[in-house]
Amino acid sequence: MAALATGPFAAGEISGADAMAWMAWTAASGGAYGRRRGGPLGRFAAWWALTMLGDLDWPAESADLAAACDRLVWHRWEPIGATHGWSASLAVTDPERGLGWALYAVDDARDESPQSPVTSHQPE
Repeated sequence: MAALATGPFAAGEISGADAMAWMAWTAASGGAYGRRRGGPLGRFAAWWALTMLGDLDWPAESADLAAACDRLVWHRWEPIGATHGWSASLAVTDPERGLGWALYAVDDARDESPQSPVTSHQPE
């Protein structure tokens, strides 16, 4: 988390179930202005991420996913004073393997009329 934050941040441990909900929401979302991809794709992405974080083979059995989710230590975090239009920040550690990962995704677009994600821009 410290490597991604540009200043002080607040963090707190959350349950594996809450972490999976955050990952699924993030993956289902299109950010502040993108197209929402939907719950099924969000759940798939969260399950795939958990499979990789838990060092499991894809596709993983649901009991193995649940055990990995419970074994990992999850945190939600946010830079203090952040006022993003959309953000997702999550960190996880694997005590057994001595590894950790952090995610900090931000959509700071502040346009009055956001552009469609399918619009292409040509250099002038």
